[in-house]
Amino acid sequence: MVDRNVRIAEPVAEVGKMICVGLNYADHAAESGMDVPPEPVLFFKATSSIIGPNDNVVLPPKSEKVIGKSS
Repeated sequence: MVDRNVRIAEPVAEVGKMICVGLNYADHAAESGMDVPPEPVLFFKATSSIIGPNDNVVLPPKSEKVIGKSS
């Protein structure tokens, strides 16, 4: 068992580009209130957005639309 005070880092290193696929299954589209697209939705994410499994998600100060679970 890992001590709770030990930070577990992100599971990847030296990422050059991060290409993501959105709405890639019907339930994801449904929970987003969108139709399933005819083709995969591809987008890039900044590699600085890669965090460890228990790290806090830091939002820009003027964020207006954030999708996800809030605590």
